[in-house]
Amino acid sequence: MKAHVLLSLLMALAGFGLAQQLDTGLLVGTVTDASGAVIPGAKVTFRHAGTGTVSEASTNELGTFRSNPLRIGAYTVTVEAAGFQTQTAEAVRLEVNQAAGLDFALTLASGSAAVEVSART
Repeated sequence: MKAHVLLSLLMALAGFGLAQQLDTGLLVGTVTDASGAVIPGAKVTFRHAGTGTVSEASTNELGTFRSNPLRIGAYTVTVEAAGFQTQTAEAVRLEVNQAAGLDFALTLASGSAAVEVSART
């Protein structure tokens, strides 16, 4: 009898975990600069509009990011990187089992400048 109750409880919990996974999706994308060069190490923040829940990710060496599984709904996605202006995308909609793509092209921050050096021969 105890084994039967324990088995039923485990099955219910497994079903609950599965249900939690079914109402999620992913946000994925690439962060580049204005020239198209990838930006590794950028901080990407995902804020759920309805709950205010925040999750974070960082871009890898290829400039790509992937969120943890996120609840469906609308998100504000913010990207920050040293030397670049912060960029925000509002009302990014995430649906069930979706891997929504979202790319960012960051511009240099005010006061930052690109310096080109050439040698004289």
